[in-house]
Order: sequence, then structure tokens, then C-alpha cells
Amino acid sequence: MIHVGSYLELMDNSGAKEIQCIRVISPSPKKPARVGDQILVSVKSSVAKERVSVKKGKVYRAVLVHTKKALQRKGGDSSSLGKNIGVLINANKTPLSTRFMGCLAYEIRREGFIKLLSTAKYLY
Repeated sequence: MIHVGSYLELMDNSGAKEIQCIRVISPSPKKPARVGDQILVSVKSSVAKERVSVKKGKVYRAVLVHTKKALQRKGGDSSSLGKNIGVLINANKTPLSTRFMGCLAYEIRREGFIKLLSTAKYLY
């Protein structure tokens, strides 16, 4: 569960290392973000390369991929990962990066991130 002010890591090759949540983009912004929700983030640290388009201090959209809080599924099982992780996206739900280092949750399919799922190697 991600609130405003939470720090997240990234699992893509966009060039950013750490981001901070500024706003939860949902019908009720007071509720915390869950896996598959879009958030507005600010880049706190990035890789110092000249060809990287993601710069420190800029504001981007991201989709939440993993949370520390256990993810409850309808079948009754739950899965939790040790970190809060996101992926940077455009306004039209396409990822800014070309590669993901890790697995993606199946719950992001319900939000319509099909391009994100098709580029991922693993789903859980």
C-alpha cells in the first residue's frame, strides 16, 4: 500500500533508481495505491549518464508493480514481495523502458497495461 510520500524502487532500465509518490491517480486519492494503480512520482535519484531521458527532479507517471504488503487474490492465496517497486509509463499506458528486471503481477492486466505485460519475461 503506497501513500503520498512513499519511496519506491524501479525495476526497469529507464535510468531512474529511486522515486517518490506525489499523488495516487484513482477515483479516491485518499485511499492507498495497490498493485496495478497509477501514481504520479518524482525522480529522486537517477543514473548519471548523458543519454538517459529520465532526469532527477522531473515528474512522471508510474504503475505500481510490487508492494511489501501481501497481495490477496480471489482464490484465497496471498503473495508478498520485500520491496515497493514501480515502472515508469507514458500517459497512454506504454512503458518508458524496454526491459524489466523481475516478474510482474498478473493484477496489472485488469488496468489495461497490455504492452507492459507483453514485454515482461515473468508473470506471477
